[in-house]
Amino acid sequence: MLAAWYASQFGAPQARAVAEPSAERVREAVAAGIVSLPALQGALVARAGAPRAGLALAAMVPPARRLARKLSPT
Repeated sequence: MLAAWYASQFGAPQARAVAEPSAERVREAVAAGIVSLPALQGALVARAGAPRAGLALAAMVPPARRLARKLSPT
């Protein structure tokens, strides 16, 4: 479940950047990759046997996204 969420958060901006490789699209794709990392880490931790810790890590994505609007993640 967390892996699918990561893929949707990370994959859509990547696909847009491939379709239209402008500076803005690439910047969005890089930011999405950085902001989505807690979801990937949460999926890996949950798969390793710590689902609560995985969910706690993945819960950091929305605050990271809000922070990325105010401060560049790159």
